Amino acid sequence: MNSVLSLDVSLLYVHISNWEYQCCGAVPRVGGAVRGSLTLHPSRRPGYPAPAVLDWDPSSGLVRVGDLYAQLGFSVTDPYRTDLIVSLGWHDAGPAPTVLGTVEVLLEETGTYVRERTGELDIDPGTVDYREVREATMWPEDRREVGGPAAAGVVAGVRLAGIGDAADRAEVLAEGLRLFTETPA
Repeated sequence: MNSVLSLDVSLLYVHISNWEYQCCGAVPRVGGAVRGSLTLHPSRRPGYPAPAVLDWDPSSGLVRVGDLYAQLGFSVTDPYRTDLIVSLGWHDAGPAPTVLGTVEVLLEETGTYVRERTGELDIDPGTVDYREVREATMWPEDRREVGGPAAAGVVAGVRLAGIGDAADRAEVLAEGLRLFTETPA
């Protein structure tokens, strides 16, 4: 297992599941643009955790992470837990604003499948490997069986450019704040 590479604190590290780019959209590559919404999900895999949640609106499911807003994954009931990762996706029409950025670091995340106590297959945290690449592998080897190779997708170190088509940082923060404080009708 490779250790986690050093972090550039000026980047946001997001997990992108390989099904996102296998379905549609651009394959993540260094220097390429990414656009999508952010979601916090639980993960037992080591490395690249979500930044600390600063605030939470239970009615909308939105959380504030630094100057950004993300939505909670469906299974997250406590956003302050420490085993969360940030995923970026373009198939979810949730309440989180869309972020834009450029990929500066790209790591393929692989491992080996193990059967959990629940009977489901998951990636064994002790086998997780991060390998730096220039472009994500579109169809990596992934065999859903105990001991089979598992391809989770990529971790992208993204330099954020903004939210949606906002012209300046004040608009970006105002849009996040509006979504965070707006009460449902």
